[in-house]
Amino acid sequence: MSIQVPVLLTFLALSACRGHSAALPPTSTFLKESVQLLGKLLGTEVSCDKMNVTDIFAGDKGNRYDACS
Repeated sequence: MSIQVPVLLTFLALSACRGHSAALPPTSTFLKESVQLLGKLLGTEVSCDKMNVTDIFAGDKGNRYDACS
């Protein structure tokens, strides 16, 4: 089985220049960024002091409930 010289040279050049990152699929970068964003989102704090939310399903009847309880 013979490999053409330009193909072999291209493969060697890519392997030498990019190293391990050339072999990683592009989805791994997307996955890493998604995990980082999720970690930041989970680390955020929400303040619920005196926070009341109107019950949108009850219409305009003034029914309210405490979102933090």
